[in-house]
Amino acid sequence: MDLIEFHLPTILKACGTSLSLVNLRQNEANYANKIGNIIENFRNESQAMIVGSTAEGLGTAIDQQYTHLSSSDTDIILISSDFKVYEHINEKDIVETSYPTLNHVLRVPDKTCPGYAKLAVSQIRSDLQDCCHQKGRSSFLKNTLKEKSLQFKKHCPNDLTIHGPAVNTELYPRDIASFFRHSGSTTPINVADFDRESDYGKEDTDFVFCLKGDKWPPEASEWAIRKRTYNWPTEELFDNIIKSGYFLAGVGSKESGENEIQWRVSFNIAEQLMIESFNETQIHCIMLLKLLKTSQLSKEHVAGKNITSYTMKTIMFWSLEETSDDFWQPSNLLCCVCFCMSKLKDFVRKGFLPNYFIRDRNQFISAEFSADIQTRTRQFLESFLEDPKAGISVILSTYKMYENTALPVLNAISQEILIEEWLRIRISMAQQYHATSVHSFWKLYDGYNTEKSLSRCKDAMQKLTTIMYAQPFIKLLHNCIGVLEYIRLKKKKLTVEDTTDTTERSQYLKYMKMSLVGDRTHTSLRIATCYLDDGIKEDCLNVIRTVTDHPDNDLFMQNYSQYVKQTLNNTIKAFENISPIYKVHEIAMYNRIINKDLIDQDPYKTIEEFEQLKEEGHVVGGYNAFILVWERCWFDVTFMPAELPVLPKPAALELCIVNSQRKISFHPLLYGLLLEFIWHVNNCSKNEEKEKVLEKMKNCVSRISGAEQSRGLNFMIYCCSIQHDHCSASRYLIHSFKLNPVEQNVAYLYIKYIINLLRKAYDHDKFF
Repeated sequence: MDLIEFHLPTILKACGTSLSLVNLRQNEANYANKIGNIIENFRNESQAMIVGSTAEGLGTAIDQQYTHLSSSDTDIILISSDFKVYEHINEKDIVETSYPTLNHVLRVPDKTCPGYAKLAVSQIRSDLQDCCHQKGRSSFLKNTLKEKSLQFKKHCPNDLTIHGPAVNTELYPRDIASFFRHSGSTTPINVADFDRESDYGKEDTDFVFCLKGDKWPPEASEWAIRKRTYNWPTEELFDNIIKSGYFLAGVGSKESGENEIQWRVSFNIAEQLMIESFNETQIHCIMLLKLLKTSQLSKEHVAGKNITSYTMKTIMFWSLEETSDDFWQPSNLLCCVCFCMSKLKDFVRKGFLPNYFIRDRNQFISAEFSADIQTRTRQFLESFLEDPKAGISVILSTYKMYENTALPVLNAISQEILIEEWLRIRISMAQQYHATSVHSFWKLYDGYNTEKSLSRCKDAMQKLTTIMYAQPFIKLLHNCIGVLEYIRLKKKKLTVEDTTDTTERSQYLKYMKMSLVGDRTHTSLRIATCYLDDGIKEDCLNVIRTVTDHPDNDLFMQNYSQYVKQTLNNTIKAFENISPIYKVHEIAMYNRIINKDLIDQDPYKTIEEFEQLKEEGHVVGGYNAFILVWERCWFDVTFMPAELPVLPKPAALELCIVNSQRKISFHPLLYGLLLEFIWHVNNCSKNEEKEKVLEKMKNCVSRISGAEQSRGLNFMIYCCSIQHDHCSASRYLIHSFKLNPVEQNVAYLYIKYIINLLRKAYDHDKFF
């Protein structure tokens, strides 16, 4: 076997394209997709899903020297929940009965443009009437609906452009996250891509508005009955593809005079499932095909825009159908690439590239893919096939750097990259969990309805058990359920004298215990809030002081994401600087942890493995970073309106000051000190204990800013009033209102209350 054929798979793995890493990236994208959509479903809201290279695990560069192996695009599908698509006129009555409040459209396949459909409107909201096109007696939905539906402008700092079915903008990863968090949504992208944000800058982001079809479309029926020589796709994969349905993207055929009312049939989920089934050689092959497209074929003097990444994906699918599993082996990688290139050459020669699912649809646009361009493209492919080794050397610039590197060294590089990227991915998943979980859980709550909110939380918890790495979300839901169970207990206390042995108490205590190790601030202080209201003395104070008296509580005043970034960077730098002799041992320990992690898919079990190694005398470098983000994390303490009954008065006022508030969040140290002060008041502690807490609170308030500082001053007003220190309370009242002079500031309520008291006193004196 030729040296290049032997080296090539190993070189690609040393560049960060091993199967293990690609699967990790796929899981990372699926993580937010699945969890976010579980929560969105409870409110029947539009779902967001990351698709394309990022979701497929093929779009990430791990280092600037490998950016030629990556795609910087992020493609996000926004799936409308306002429309119900049905396939046959006979379904009309059922749809109208089952979904009376939705817009209804009948999908009509366009026989003149395979792969496209028109949507005949049978019911639509009045504000969307201008998105309809009247043709004879029928009304069809225009694909320009996407421009009305995607109201991004106020959230995006940059100009937007429309191309095809997408609204495009250039955003930093954190900007994309802000768009989704604006409405409390779980973002489908890696919001914690903090490290790459500075390294790689802005990303091209395509938001694609889609309608969802649940059934397999009739135009793709040939795919379902197609005779295949080999066992791909497998029976299980085949069944999952059929169940995945399709999307309708808002773009028409460039070769049609009716493209304004056409919608393209897309199979994003099916394609994702197929790529997730790839072995490592197939991953390497599609990466090389995409690289060939990017570096050579898409040049203006070759094929230009006529050969796309989707072209290469389609070629890959057709090739897999026509080859056995034995063909796709590491030793045969170069042959696999040549086989695909030969198929592409054949399709170019015919001027017809059949869509993998809808065979009659030509993915080449005849008017744009002229005979001259086809000839140039075919000539390039022929040149590549004459000497594929030279072609690979040209397109894979990294190859020259590694071509004389010994295989053991390449394998070691591959292992190091896997370890570093595994750490980044797991930590960014944690950051994503921190950034979105608490702030999206309000969607599980139904206003002030405790019972319905409790039912939704339990339902979501059950669904989350099927998703890998969802245990932290489940712990947060345990906490939500614990608080809601306590509210039920609180109501029962009104009618039952002794609630010691009630089901409500046992349930509330059970869920509180289950959630205790979820994080250092949010769950802990929500537990303490209930304990304080319930009169549980010692345990309550102990929980509060895990925050207020923690030796590291000064960290709560720092930017958490920046602290995590610093910890991660220090961990990776330390790993890179280990001497070669010790690094072999460190890699072996990491491999043990990663293997355990990939099997269990549970961060808490991974932490147990870190700690087991620690007991055995091996402190692995990533331990501190991993435990920081999954167990010792800190973030604001958040409450929903349904949880109002458990809140202490000053916190309850902050929630109630705006009737439309869906949630309220408090700085963890500030809120912890409020609970500690109230505990001392309730338990008749000495004044000096209360004064200590007030001094800590004063120090905390001085180090935060904006509305949060105003809220802290309002807490101090309350505490000083209880202490009968009206002079200090007045001073803090004036300071708070100066900082935030709006009616939504609780200080405004205090001022109105004082004015009313003075007016009543004046009127009383005047009367007498």
